Amino acid sequence: MSAALARESLELVESAGKKHVRPRQAIDAKNLHRKNKQSGIVQKKLRKEVASCGGVQLSVEELRMRLRVHEDRTEGNVRLLQRLGDCSSLDVKTANKIFERSVKSRTEKPSSESKEESTMFTEEDFKKFEEEYFVN
Repeated sequence: MSAALARESLELVESAGKKHVRPRQAIDAKNLHRKNKQSGIVQKKLRKEVASCGGVQLSVEELRMRLRVHEDRTEGNVRLLQRLGDCSSLDVKTANKIFERSVKSRTEKPSSESKEESTMFTEEDFKKFEEEYFVN
């Protein structure tokens, strides 16, 4: 973990540990709506609270996303691969087909035999055409 990431995570932990404390208000019919509205505003402000790291200001949510990217996911991936290995119900024939397909990257179509080209004209017709075309 680099020093910058360590600083960011420390600032995140420090800012997440503090809670906003408001003076207790009397709950009655008039103040209930106002209190709920104010608590929503305070929550939005807390979500948008800014943590500055090295001159760059990030919101807490952005910082969490950046730190989440750098997490080591190896253990989770190994567990998933082990689950896949345990529940494999492929028979050998199917596994070989899959392997051959992946090696070839596509199935080969049987090549059709090349047909001899046939024309409607006979050799005599070609000779007549040749005489007419080149003689004139």
